[in-house]
Amino acid sequence: FDAAHYRAQIADKFEGLPFGADLAEGDELQHYLQFGEKRGLTPCPYFDPVFYRRYHADLFEAEPLLHYVREGAREGRAPHPDVPETLAAEYRHVGNLVALLLGQAQEDARARFARLTGREA
Repeated sequence: FDAAHYRAQIADKFEGLPFGADLAEGDELQHYLQFGEKRGLTPCPYFDPVFYRRYHADLFEAEPLLHYVREGAREGRAPHPDVPETLAAEYRHVGNLVALLLGQAQEDARARFARLTGREA
């Protein structure tokens, strides 16, 4: 989870509105799970809950981020439209490709992501 990324979305999409105005530092993840995911916000640049739910049609009842963390990563499910399934499947043994892409020490995953997508991770 990337708290700064989440806060930036709130500032951009809900400027001047009370949504997230009283969000205390450290409460971002809980806020996301309660409110943000339902509004289409993303927990980090490498996970898109709207895509995840639509692309993996068998998950229509699941909460996308929780499903991905608990099961989807190990199943090799793609977490974002810009993350090829081949990359997700290759890293499923690690348990969480999104965490790898966010982690500072995972240059291999970042380089592979860049090669496969043409984008920097």
